Amino acid sequence: MKRIVFLIFIILLTNVVVAQGNFNVIVDIPKSYSILKPGDEIIASIKLINLGGTKREDVTLECWVSEPGGSKILKRTETVAVETQANFVRGFNLPKDIEPGTYKFSAKITYSNGNHATGEHSFQVVEKKLNTNNYYIIIGSVILLVIIIIVLIKSKPIIEKLKIRHEVAKIVKERMKE
Repeated sequence: MKRIVFLIFIILLTNVVVAQGNFNVIVDIPKSYSILKPGDEIIASIKLINLGGTKREDVTLECWVSEPGGSKILKRTETVAVETQANFVRGFNLPKDIEPGTYKFSAKITYSNGNHATGEHSFQVVEKKLNTNNYYIIIGSVILLVIIIIVLIKSKPIIEKLKIRHEVAKIVKERMKE
C-alpha cells in the first residue's frame, strides 16, 4: 500500500504518465536541460516501474523527441530488462537547424503481452544568441589599434620638433663652451 501511495505521489509531482497494464513510465528532464538552443543535447531520466510483478521482463523501450506539430524528429529503440523498476538516462543531440518552440521528450515501453505504457516531458528550444563578447573584443581591439596608429602619426611631427630642439640645445651648449 505504501508503494502505491508513494508512486501516485511521485506521478503527481513529476510529469505526464500514461499507465496501461502493469507498467508506468516516468520521464523527467533536469532543469538545466529544460531550455535549450539548436545543436544542444537534450537529456532525460526515464523510470520504468513494474507494478504487476517481481519477475524480470524484457521490454522494448522507444525514446523520441517530437516537434510542436507532433511528428517525431529524433528516435531510438532498444530492449531493456525490468524487474520491479529500472532507471535510465537517455539523450539526443538536437539538430542545429531546429526551430524555436516547445518540444516533447517521450518514452514508450512495449512488453511481452503487447501492452504499452508511455511518459513524456516537454522542454523549450530558444533561438541561439550570438556570442557578443567576441564581437566586443574584436571591435575593441580594432579601435585600440586605430588609436595607436593615430597617436603614432600625430606624434611624428612632435618627435621631429623634439629632435630639432635637442640638436639646437646641443649646438648652443657646445658654443657656450667655446
